[in-house]
Amino acid sequence: MIKRNIAVKAIIFRVDGTILLQRRDFTNHIPYPGTWNFFGGYVEDNENLLQALERELNEEIGCVPGIIESEIFQWKSNIESTINHYFPIYFNENNTDLKLNEGSDFRWVSIENFIELSLTPSVYENFQEVLLFLTNKVINIEEKIENKILNFYELIKKNDRVYYTKENPFCISRQQMFILKSLVTIKNIPVFRICMHTNDNADIHEMIMIHSKPSKVGPLKQLKTSLSYHIIEGELTIELFDEQGIKLKDYIVSNSNLKDNATTSIRLNAKQFRTVSSVSPFAIFLEVGSGPFQDSDTIWLKQ
Repeated sequence: MIKRNIAVKAIIFRVDGTILLQRRDFTNHIPYPGTWNFFGGYVEDNENLLQALERELNEEIGCVPGIIESEIFQWKSNIESTINHYFPIYFNENNTDLKLNEGSDFRWVSIENFIELSLTPSVYENFQEVLLFLTNKVINIEEKIENKILNFYELIKKNDRVYYTKENPFCISRQQMFILKSLVTIKNIPVFRICMHTNDNADIHEMIMIHSKPSKVGPLKQLKTSLSYHIIEGELTIELFDEQGIKLKDYIVSNSNLKDNATTSIRLNAKQFRTVSSVSPFAIFLEVGSGPFQDSDTIWLKQ
């Protein structure tokens, strides 16, 4: 019997840092049809994790293409409540027995070119962990990924913390947000934003904000007429203060599925002092305010 709550995944990599990915079948009865995934599958009742991975690899590509190394991380799927166990396998270059038996395709992909593919959440939500694993194995990996992101998403880098879009319309997906979050986490940038407006003179400023770890910004206010926050991933605490720094009220803004009545969007008076704190391991949210804007429009509360 298959254990639907436990699965194993193989990160099969070569000396050049490329990773073997499997494209899922284009059938409606499986989650994320046609997307790219790591090889692997569910554990059966009579198996331990390594036995399950060996069986899955033999079923899917006809062999175990190298030595299975120690588990490097785990991830729980929100869709299936499945705990996935990830094992790296350094590909044996003498192995010529790879044969695709399951899935619609397979391909060796460099880590920076993951960006070009439609990935399953089990890949893009763990892009950061894969990066960490490959950091000491691939030269200039951060630079390669950043350059790929800037070119592929058509962004302009102002500095390590701020990117601007080149033109509108600009589209961004959940996958792209997680890949960006992974990059800024690896680079140890706690607060990052993509300005979806193309310049500071725009009438409306829309920014994808990424807190790569719990962070606090403020107390501050701006000389603008409108301001709102809309949570995408994670949880924020927003605190309001008067001109003397006395706390007036706080709000929780969260996308938690466990809180059916959670506030997911909030409109504020931009001219009131506030702090914005991410209280989840990371947070992604949309900040929308009126423009034009210059740095001198931000006033910090003296404490």
